Amino acid sequence: MLMIERAARALAESESGHDDWDGLDKDLQEELKENARAVIQAIRLPSRAVSGEGEKCLGHEARHGIDWHDMEWAWTRMVDALLAEARAGGEEETES
Repeated sequence: MLMIERAARALAESESGHDDWDGLDKDLQEELKENARAVIQAIRLPSRAVSGEGEKCLGHEARHGIDWHDMEWAWTRMVDALLAEARAGGEEETES
C-alpha cells in the first residue's frame, strides 16, 4: 500500500472511528488522498527541532558527519519522493 493511501485511510478512520476504507466510494477515497497530500505538502519543510533530532540521531549518536541542514535536505527529498510516488500511482510497497 502506498504511503499516501495509508495516510488517507488514517484520515478516514479518524473521522469515523473505524476502518471502513473499502466501503467508501472511489470519489471519497480520492478526496481523502488529496487531503493527505495537502497535509504532507504542509510538512514538507521540517522545523529546526525536527531537523535537529535527525542530526542528533545520525550525527551525534551514530557518529556520521551530518548536520541539521543535511537532515532538512534529506527530509525534503523523502517527502518529495512520497508526493511524486503518489502522483505517479507508484508501485505497491511492502509492509515491513
